Amino acid sequence: MKKINRHVIHTFFGMSTMAIPLLISGLFHNLWLGVMSCFGALILMYYVPANQQKTMSQLLIVDAISVLALPISALLAGSMATVLWIGILAFSSQYILTKEKMLGPQAFFILMINGMLSSLGQISIITRLLFTLYIIFGIGIATIFALIENWCYDNYAITVRLTSVKFNQRIEFMRAINYSLFAMLAYFIGIHSHLNNYYWLLVSAITILQAENIPTARHRLLVY
Repeated sequence: MKKINRHVIHTFFGMSTMAIPLLISGLFHNLWLGVMSCFGALILMYYVPANQQKTMSQLLIVDAISVLALPISALLAGSMATVLWIGILAFSSQYILTKEKMLGPQAFFILMINGMLSSLGQISIITRLLFTLYIIFGIGIATIFALIENWCYDNYAITVRLTSVKFNQRIEFMRAINYSLFAMLAYFIGIHSHLNNYYWLLVSAITILQAENIPTARHRLLVY
């Protein structure tokens, strides 16, 4: 029963991180506030109690990466420099999270959110920076709910200090390079496809790249 209750509470928190931005956007009659804040709220997915003492570390690291990366994505949006930027962000995020053996979505949502923001080159830079603030607002809501859940159930230390772990640095480095190169390729093709919301090519690519094995990757490829 305790496990069921925990799952119900976690689901409730997840729904709340989406509902609150939408309610606030309705109150202020600002649709974009709700949409962009919901993108930011996806960061709650990085609260993974299976990481135990690294649970809060992962969340705070992703928060920091996102807050630093989002303004850059907004500034570079619409230029070919975004392809290189997506590659740098993919490599650094994936390498940091995988080398520390952190369970969860890895770089997926970081790239999804930044890829979306980087694709908005057709709107003004002021609007893009405003969208960045909306996304960070959503990240803040997600972090607050994660802190509440941690306080109620887990009580893991709120720190970004990482413990040393044994890993094959060369393997993790090469995997991150591979992840980065194909993320860049997907985004490059997306830009030249002239499709609306072309960042979904990036999302599809990294979904397959993060598969645990070849059969899973093949299944995801067929689904997409």
